[in-house]
Formats: sequence, structure tokens, C-alpha cells
Amino acid sequence: MMRTTIFAAGSRGDIQPCLVLGRALQDAGFAVRLAAPANFAALSQDTALPSTRSAATSNM
Repeated sequence: MMRTTIFAAGSRGDIQPCLVLGRALQDAGFAVRLAAPANFAALSQDTALPSTRSAATSNM
């Protein structure tokens, strides 16, 4: 199984395309993890992508 981590930072509009990409990769058989600011953890959980907190923060 191929594993990948997608790093995402910025506003929700920056994060959402990364979530769509992550789901598509999961559907293709990849193990995907999203590295994003902690305030987007719930959004990642809603799409069933495992996430890890990145050092980046977002105030948006």
C-alpha cells in the first residue's frame, strides 16, 4: 500500500481541495494522512481522513 501525507495550510478554501484529493487517493488504494492546522481537525474527521497537526496555524 502506498502511503502519502498531504500538507495543507491556509483558510478553509485552501484545505477543502486537499481533502477532496485525499479522499480520491484513498479510493484509489492509498493510505492518506492530512497535515493541517489543528482548527481543521474536525473537517478532516468529517471526510474520514486521518490527520495530524502541522506547525502552521490559521486565523481565518
